[in-house]
Amino acid sequence: MPSPKKNEKKPVVTTAPAHRPAPAEALLLVQGEMDQLDPDDVMTIRVDISRAVSTALGAWGRIRAFRPLIATELPGFALAPLDNLEVYALAALHAHLSTMGELGENAVKSLIEEAVPLRENLLVAAEALAHRGLLDATRLAEIRSGHGHLDTAQDLIALGAVFDSAWPSIGQRTAIERAEVDRATVLGTELLVALGQREQLGATVNGKGARARAFTLFVRAYDACQRAIAYLRWNEGDADQIAPSLFKVRRRAGKSGGVIEEPGTPDPVQAGPNGAPTNGEGTTPLPPAAVVVG
Repeated sequence: MPSPKKNEKKPVVTTAPAHRPAPAEALLLVQGEMDQLDPDDVMTIRVDISRAVSTALGAWGRIRAFRPLIATELPGFALAPLDNLEVYALAALHAHLSTMGELGENAVKSLIEEAVPLRENLLVAAEALAHRGLLDATRLAEIRSGHGHLDTAQDLIALGAVFDSAWPSIGQRTAIERAEVDRATVLGTELLVALGQREQLGATVNGKGARARAFTLFVRAYDACQRAIAYLRWNEGDADQIAPSLFKVRRRAGKSGGVIEEPGTPDPVQAGPNGAPTNGEGTTPLPPAAVVVG
């Protein structure tokens, strides 16, 4: 067997996995593309990556619904960024969290205060769905048995995966919003890091350079999706509701009285499922959980 060429390119992700990958798995899937980025093309990070990922995951379902139309109306559009947007987002999240230092006590407390009720809401809704035979009751019983903050973090990731895999069949049969499912994956991963369990994340990254590379791939993919949606929905004027910006522009007065625009964090007023505004934390207000239609 011939030896690989010295400058041979590593494989690039061209087909999205059938399941939502764990953040560590997502990072491994895009590692080849990260290595191929020209240093001059790597972006400077000027946003809160966790919030940006939450925004993208919340928009993912809406963007994906336009895939057939994009393929028909925009034959020159490369579908790989759209198909792999979820992978890029989770890879960026993993790279970001793997380079974080220990969080302060207040930050950990804040994550826990959000995580505990979200876990319970998702569990109650999932158990109602399991009662109708729509989800695996045994798997949910295993999740329910967890105790402690570490289990809460792991349970959120597991619940995010459970809901995501069954969403096409349960999305209209539960009061849980898609944004809550996406937030569970992000929040669970953040809480693992905050609790000092970075080894639970699996793959590691080599410093902030890899973090910026993963972020670059993520932003490029999302930008491509935004441009496609903007073209298709130009007359309707709702492109920002379907694929909201990852960035917010802050305006401040200059010394001469003019206005200076600065890059900031993603807009806290994000669009949730069906275009409904969220509460600014990347999640919609938690509704009564145990609602099953039909």
